[in-house]
Amino acid sequence: MTGSRDPMVDEVDKMIRRRRARQVDDDELRDWVDAAMGGWRSPLALQGAHLLNDHLLTSTRADAARFDKAFAWWERELAAYDADSEAWDRRYWLRYLQGLATVSVQQKRCEDPAATEAAIERRVSGAHRGARRSARQFVIEGLISRTEADTILTNAGLEWWDGVGRP
Repeated sequence: MTGSRDPMVDEVDKMIRRRRARQVDDDELRDWVDAAMGGWRSPLALQGAHLLNDHLLTSTRADAARFDKAFAWWERELAAYDADSEAWDRRYWLRYLQGLATVSVQQKRCEDPAATEAAIERRVSGAHRGARRSARQFVIEGLISRTEADTILTNAGLEWWDGVGRP
């Protein structure tokens, strides 16, 4: 392991295992997820909190197979994180930026078929502005390299500089 495990990751792991063992009711889990998602910054911990939130919102206790699949995903990600937490975090931020940069008109149209073309264009433009801002911030914080950010933005047809300010 290249770095020590973030304590937030341990908390998520504990909660996932408690939920899997049916030691946590919906109310306790809901309170825990609200607190976790409100103040955490660890990417893997947030992914785990989202996993628990999705489970809480979309399934019942009887849906064990679905949670087992999510638990298997968690164990794979946790093993990869333990092997190299810095690389895991970097891959997360790269995937996150890729998702922002590649938002398309078609994707937004599917999300809201009743939206006007102008509204869809505004949403896509907003996502692309967010991708440029995020790319700059991720580079400033040292989460990804400038080259990685450039590659993602360029591949999505976006330019690093949006005319508002120099990077």
